[in-house]
Amino acid sequence: MKLDPDAGFELRLEEIPRAIRGAGFQPGAMRLRARGQVERTGSAWRFCIAGWGRCFEIAGHPPPEGEASIEALVDYSGAKPVLREVSAGAMSPDG
Repeated sequence: MKLDPDAGFELRLEEIPRAIRGAGFQPGAMRLRARGQVERTGSAWRFCIAGWGRCFEIAGHPPPEGEASIEALVDYSGAKPVLREVSAGAMSPDG
C-alpha cells in the first residue's frame, strides 16, 4: 500500500498500523520517503518532514545534518514511531 498525502497534511504514522489491524490485517514493514530537515537535539537526532510540525527520532547512524530527502524503515513498536535504517540524499528540486 502506498500513501501519498497532500502537502501540509500531517499523517500520524502511529495510526496507520492501528487502522490496518482494525481492518483485520497484520501490518508489515512501513517505509517512509520524505523531504525535510535532519537536526541534532542534544545527543539525539531527528528528522522533521517539510511542512509538518512534528519530527521523528532517528535511531542508529543519522544522515548529515541539514536538508535532505530520506528513505527509512519506520519502527512503530513503541509509543512513538522511530526511523531506522535511514538512507539520505541531497535535496533536489523535484524531490
